[in-house]
Amino acid sequence: MATSWNADARAFQVGDRLIPFTLYDIALILGLPVRGEPIDCNQSHSGGSVVEKLLNRHLKTTSPERTQLVTLLTKPSIQVPNRVRLYIALVFSYFLFPTTSKKVNPSLLPLLDDRANLGTYAWGKAVYDFLVSGLSRAASSMQAKKGRGNLHIQGCTALLQIWACEHLGVGQKNAEINQPFPRFLAWTHQRMYTKKAREAFSNSANVSAVRACSNAMGARVQCVGDRLIPFTLYDIALILGLPVRGEPIDCNQSHSGGSVVEKLLNRHLKTTSPERTQLVTLLTKPSIQVPNRVRLYIALVFSYFLFPTTSKKVNTSLLPLLDDRANLGTYAWGKAVYDFLVSGLSRAASSMQAKKGRGNLHIQGCTAEGLPIDNQ
Repeated sequence: MATSWNADARAFQVGDRLIPFTLYDIALILGLPVRGEPIDCNQSHSGGSVVEKLLNRHLKTTSPERTQLVTLLTKPSIQVPNRVRLYIALVFSYFLFPTTSKKVNPSLLPLLDDRANLGTYAWGKAVYDFLVSGLSRAASSMQAKKGRGNLHIQGCTALLQIWACEHLGVGQKNAEINQPFPRFLAWTHQRMYTKKAREAFSNSANVSAVRACSNAMGARVQCVGDRLIPFTLYDIALILGLPVRGEPIDCNQSHSGGSVVEKLLNRHLKTTSPERTQLVTLLTKPSIQVPNRVRLYIALVFSYFLFPTTSKKVNTSLLPLLDDRANLGTYAWGKAVYDFLVSGLSRAASSMQAKKGRGNLHIQGCTAEGLPIDNQ
């Protein structure tokens, strides 16, 4: 992959095409945030962080071999908070930020002092920048040596293998799109073959695997200028964080109306499909018990955000699912949101063409209407 890397374009040369390697790939494959507080992997500092003091005390260095970190973790004297910090440092050293020297990168260790704020950092962007830097240096070195000698790349190289699997169909099996998010979970048992990888990178026709994958997952496309930009299940998983695999959900299914929430709506509102504003009013009643209040709140999220209808009424087909709250996590909510929105979008587009753009347009589904969207 290093021989195919174009450092200026931050893309891989596949046949006669340049395929970008982007922050979106990091977010999708690893599930790490690409926005947040910046991280400088080359920053020098005083060496006074908790982990550095720990390393100095036990190993007499703040930048030990990563194998020494494994040994240190076996010591029973290490207290739990520091053991957690060392485990994170181990993940940094072996997976996310491995160096060619196979030593611990001390520039990241001060971030582990405040474990409560670890989620505020742009880890995905740091992983991306660190890997791209290492890939660019390796590619430059290969050109200078004309391919002679061993090559070592700093950064999360496993990510590159998964990128090739995802984009080029490299490996023993092609990607099955309905796999977990983050995407690396889909490739935990994958084997990479050098010959097959080289063949994939030599022919731009292999990029069609991405398109085939999109079609397999029911991708729809939006025309932006002269380009068609797919709208896929990946987008739902990435934006909403909802599972796209699991038990299927039919948003149009009719049923007897005997679910817990429907009985509740019938008792208080004399209908099983009230206006969603009536649901808000019902939630203010102190007589509603906590388990049913939770069900009503979820129904409210369905009605206003995930599955809003053009009629602005509650979608009764989803209400029976709320009877068994313990099993709500087993359903493919992301796929249901996607299918419901795509159906509404297609109907709206068809309606607009028939009316030639005249009149108001209402789209069913998660349009996030009225939400503060960041357009950066």
